[in-house]
Amino acid sequence: PGCMAVTSILALAPLIRNDLIDTEHIVVDAKIGSSGAGAGSGTAHAMRAGVIRPYKPAKHRHTGEIEQELSEIAGKKIHISMSPHAVDVVRGILCTNHTFMKNDISEKDLWKLYRDTYGKEKFIRLIRDKKGLYKFPDPKFLLVQTFVILDLILFEFLLKFLLIQFLDFA
Repeated sequence: PGCMAVTSILALAPLIRNDLIDTEHIVVDAKIGSSGAGAGSGTAHAMRAGVIRPYKPAKHRHTGEIEQELSEIAGKKIHISMSPHAVDVVRGILCTNHTFMKNDISEKDLWKLYRDTYGKEKFIRLIRDKKGLYKFPDPKFLLVQTFVILDLILFEFLLKFLLIQFLDFA
């Protein structure tokens, strides 16, 4: 799978495997640096400088990869809404996944689920520091590292769940 697919599948898989989210309403919002946008003339960093541009928002090729893998995990067909954007950074992909929880669950229990799932994985890091300016995965500090960085935010009053993840295949 492609980079956006990898980050989104890793972020959503524990929730789907444990039947915690409404699989009818999953949004993948991806910000793609030059290194993750393929090799066409419009993908060169010089052409992307100072620009934020929707990048194949309706039929992106990684949409099918994400749907295929999540459907296999769920045991039923899953469709996602994906909105990739090319942004003015050289490297990395920042994905934010939006979904809704089926039932009440605490942020503490969600963190436990992700620690149990990925706590011993060599190339996945969970970020939970909520102090200072850089509270979430920040491409500036994670470039040229082959890690998927995951952070979780639960809006308990809405049962809305937000996953933020960053990846830069070095």
